[in-house]
Amino acid sequence: EVILTTKVGELAPEEPGPNGGGRDGGGLSRYHMTRLVEASLRRLQTDYIDIYHAHWPDPTTPLEETLQTFDGLVRQGKIRYYAFCNYESWQIVHALWLCDQLNLIRPISLQMGYNLALRQIEDFIVPVCKTFSLTMNAHTPLGGGLLTGAENRSRRYIGRRRMGQNTGPAFSDADLAVGEGLDDLASKWGYAPTQVAIAWLLNHPHLTSAIIGPEFAEEVDVAVKGLELQLDSEQMTALDVLSPRPRSPQVRGF
Repeated sequence: EVILTTKVGELAPEEPGPNGGGRDGGGLSRYHMTRLVEASLRRLQTDYIDIYHAHWPDPTTPLEETLQTFDGLVRQGKIRYYAFCNYESWQIVHALWLCDQLNLIRPISLQMGYNLALRQIEDFIVPVCKTFSLTMNAHTPLGGGLLTGAENRSRRYIGRRRMGQNTGPAFSDADLAVGEGLDDLASKWGYAPTQVAIAWLLNHPHLTSAIIGPEFAEEVDVAVKGLELQLDSEQMTALDVLSPRPRSPQVRGF
């Protein structure tokens, strides 16, 4: 009835030090992954995990070691599939190449931050997923509360503050402009901003799902209604104008 996913690569309280993982490295070593998958299985009270995500690239562990460990976990039946989160386009291509060279099971999907105000993945990440048939799901689809209405943008833990950055503004001026523009359009169309933001996101064919983080049960009900909303081309264009797709500098050959 559900697809159960979790991640590996973050700091584990029971394993302090460099091998505890995190963005600085160690989290995708064979040692760390084989121990942490067992801990996840115990906590989740299950025999296997449907999709096991590498949360961050690990700069201190050879990519071959990480891929071989994922491959082994699939063959042992502890996970069904694996995926990447927050990887650059070149890292994804490199991993796929190594899988082919070493005859390893490939990752099946990619999870990235993506929303109406955060569109940087559209130039490089999305084409890679399309080319190599990787599905994609979005984390932070509502911008940490940015796209859920003005009344929510005054909460204490919102935007950058959700990530432990408690000083400074939760959102940039450009972010706030997108949120306010979305509020106006959603009100004009008779929907909640949350519903329009999710409908805009899932209207992109390269996206298969979005990970919401509601605080209250009623927020789930509001968000789910976004699945029923079908935006027409004029509405999509109006939303796109709020946050134009960033264009990467053109790379020219010599």
